[in-house]
Amino acid sequence: MVGSETALTDAPQLTVRHVPITHQQPWRVIVDRRGRLQHHPAFFDDRTLIYTTNTTFAQQVPQAVSFDGELDTLLDDLGQRGIQSLLVEGGGALVRAFLATNLWQRFDIYQTDAVLGTGIKGVVGNQGPVATQTRVGNALHQVIYREAK
Repeated sequence: MVGSETALTDAPQLTVRHVPITHQQPWRVIVDRRGRLQHHPAFFDDRTLIYTTNTTFAQQVPQAVSFDGELDTLLDDLGQRGIQSLLVEGGGALVRAFLATNLWQRFDIYQTDAVLGTGIKGVVGNQGPVATQTRVGNALHQVIYREAK
């Protein structure tokens, strides 16, 4: 899952690559509250769901799903479609929204000292104690699990 800004800026494939798979590609899920993708048909395929509060967009494009803007409603709809797990790849605003609403189970952080241009605001905060920490190339990979309440 990505937000519309990440979809428009990075055009991520959101597919499994570089390893053989015996199942269909996973669903690509994009949150586009305002309907910014309605003029970008490259995102309209049979394995993409675009969640939007823009009712006109939802009525005109089969891949666009109207929702109330709440992440728990979106997750309920994915569950109704048989989707049982979700990788939220970004961007920062979407990840921060999941963290703020406690709608996450596992948080993977890849951190490096490399600076790419001026950068954009990242995700910061104390999500909990680090469960595992390993080095992957020049990045530090940390895994945090949300504590059950």
